[in-house]
Amino acid sequence: MLLTGYQTPASIRRTAFGSITTWLKNRKIRGAADIARTAVETAEVQHTALLGEKLAAMMVVRLAEVVPALNEEIAELDGP
Repeated sequence: MLLTGYQTPASIRRTAFGSITTWLKNRKIRGAADIARTAVETAEVQHTALLGEKLAAMMVVRLAEVVPALNEEIAELDGP
């Protein structure tokens, strides 16, 4: 879920820990504060931007947005 909103270390560094935590909580993510803390701490030590990073970020968003739909489909297939 985090990847649907924040794909690069730079985007995470630009966003406050509290904002990321709230964003995750609004999406009903368990352990939102721990996930946000890990993301922020990791982003703080990653300052190298790669060529094509923005394009890769756009691709990650598209892929990450598909995962919840796949999870729902699997749950339906596994149903009672």
